[in-house]
Formats: sequence, C-alpha cells, structure tokens
Amino acid sequence: MNGFKRKSKFIAENIRRAIMFIIFFAGYIASYVTGPLLAANDTMNSSPEAIIWSASFGACLLFFPRAKGKVRQGVYPGLFRRYFATNIDIVVAMSSIMALFFPVLLLIENAARDEWVWSWEAATSPFYIPSLIVGILSCFVGLYFYFRVHLERGRATPGQFMMGYKVIPVGAPNYNQRIWNGVFWLWLWIFAWAARTEEEGVYTWDKNSISQAVRIW
Repeated sequence: MNGFKRKSKFIAENIRRAIMFIIFFAGYIASYVTGPLLAANDTMNSSPEAIIWSASFGACLLFFPRAKGKVRQGVYPGLFRRYFATNIDIVVAMSSIMALFFPVLLLIENAARDEWVWSWEAATSPFYIPSLIVGILSCFVGLYFYFRVHLERGRATPGQFMMGYKVIPVGAPNYNQRIWNGVFWLWLWIFAWAARTEEEGVYTWDKNSISQAVRIW
C-alpha cells in the first residue's frame, strides 16, 4: 500500500511538472503572439496584451499548487540541472516584475498626454534617467526577494520544482551568501564545475551558505 501511494504521488508530481513546463513554454514564446513587453530602444513599446500575458504567466507559475516534495537524502542535483532551474526562475521573476513595473512607466509617460499611448518615449521623457535607475533597482530587489522568500519557506522555486530539487538548510543557513554566490556562478557557469567540493554534487556555495540543494521525489 505504501509503495502504491508513493508511486501515485510520484506520478502526480511529474504531471504537475509537465503542466508547469507547458505554461513556461507558452509564456516564453508569448512575445511572438502579443509582441514584446518592452523594447530597449528610443521608444519602449508595449501592449495591454503583453502586460496581461506576462502577469498571468508569472502568477500561474508562482502560485501553481505544488507539494514540498520528499527529500532524497544524499542525492544532489548536478550543475546543469541547477543552471536551467535558475534561468527558468529568472524568466518567471522578470516577467512578473516587469508586468508590475511597466504600467507605472506608462502612467508617468501618459500623465501629460491627452491621449493614452502604449509606449514610453525613452529618448525624450524627462523621467527617463530616474525611471531607469528605479527600474534596474526594482529588478535586483525583486529577484533577491523572489529567491529569498522561497528559501525561507523551504519551498522549491518554480524552476527548481520543474527540475526536481530544492534547497534545504543544513545548520544556520546564510541565505544572502547563497543568493549572491549563486548569481556570481550563474554568470560564470562554464567555470562553476571547478567549484565542486570532494563530495559529488556539493559546491562551494553550498558549503559557504550552510545549505544544500537536494533532489526531491
């Protein structure tokens, strides 16, 4: 009976992962349907469809029902699994952040207009520099809290869940160090293999942050 329940739970979790992958893929290619949420040129164009789609896509993955997952003691995710999970999470987080932040830019831009337009005139707007600074800071702060909240709640991020692992404390964890070390090695991912310790699947940012990425059922 226990074996049947375990197998049923395993199948259910894999079905959830498959659904999340479908949602992620649909959201990722949404720009071909709705147009980009913004474009880094003199005119940062958007559309109501792009904003709504990005917000819906991020919310679907952030709040998708998923169990905490049973930890597989001594079984750790490899580097590529972690890399793909982090990139998935960055896409999810940035979609949510920009869907919240871009309407603020539109409100600022359209405050002095008689007619509403779905664009932000980056080259001529007097709010360009301060808005750009606030936008960049908002992205960094949003990404930080995205990972921090998941770590403190002991819950896998959408990317981690899809890749079948989560991060657990192995003492008094230093999550700040884990987040910033993770960002550093994400940029230098091709060299990250050199940061592995003597134990298979354990890396220096695991040791330094007193936390460990472990596979889940």
